[in-house]
Amino acid sequence: SSDLAMMAPVAAILCALLSSAFGASDVVIVSDAGGSGFNLHIYAPQESASFPVIFFVPGFEGDAPIVAYSDLLNRIVAQGYIVVGAQHREFPNYPKGGRNTLRILEWAQQGHLAAEMQRQHVVARPDVAGRSVVMGQSEGNHDIGTALSLSCSVARAAVLIDPVDGVDPYGVIKRENLIKVGQKLNFSIPALIVDNGLDEKHTFGSPPCMPPAMGTSRWMDAWAGPFWRLNATAYGHIDCLDSAAIAAFRFGCPSNPSTDKALYRDMIARAIDMFLRAMFEGETNGFSQLERPQFTEVRVLANHDLKGLNHGEIRASCSNTGGDQRILV
Repeated sequence: SSDLAMMAPVAAILCALLSSAFGASDVVIVSDAGGSGFNLHIYAPQESASFPVIFFVPGFEGDAPIVAYSDLLNRIVAQGYIVVGAQHREFPNYPKGGRNTLRILEWAQQGHLAAEMQRQHVVARPDVAGRSVVMGQSEGNHDIGTALSLSCSVARAAVLIDPVDGVDPYGVIKRENLIKVGQKLNFSIPALIVDNGLDEKHTFGSPPCMPPAMGTSRWMDAWAGPFWRLNATAYGHIDCLDSAAIAAFRFGCPSNPSTDKALYRDMIARAIDMFLRAMFEGETNGFSQLERPQFTEVRVLANHDLKGLNHGEIRASCSNTGGDQRILV
């Protein structure tokens, strides 16, 4: 859900209640990783092997509880990935959140993630240096985008789920916006973008959880690297969450009760796996499947922009031009 300033106090209370209500299925929990203020909830395969690492910032700029995404994250882990979910309890501050997201990446790069997992007897090994991915949902994407605008660090690919920019759904307050309309972001990284047909709808007179001017189109226009976009037409902004979380947040974000949410979460996990296997393993047929998505029963509209590259020329990499991205508070 979108971190709308007017909803932040209510959202913080709901997030705290959800954190206590969900079962703790996390493999590892690390407090205040790297002095970032984020607590990490780490999901990992129960296998002694090296795996790609997905660093995930949830909605409400990291205030949404990671356990509210447990079904989706476990489905991703089952495909062969370690997921490092980062959450905190702070009033949204996107420049600060971006800097702290970067601190997590650098903390992991210095070997602390692997050491902490080993200390807590997790046998899976994170391939931080070679196969790291950043992922956000809703305004968690603002944090990963701000982090990349400062430094690519270890990131080699990005996954944007229901991306939202900015603190103000009405577009009046612009000081914390990451994206400047008409300009490209100052970093280039391949991305998978997943959004929904109900993202821009609203309930009870509240603003949409993805305001049209702040959502996917804004990100696609500003994205400098190649991207693939999947739009699940019948689903909503919160449908990637577990069922209890969907029920809690439906006051602000529409969700069609007749749709199969497990099927949708499975589609996201499979699309992420196709994208990252193409990125890291050279299985470029995955790109073709994302462009013609017949791998799922979920109705999906697809589009892509490869920035003039062919599939074989796309690399898991990130570059940063160092330009101003309005990151100062």
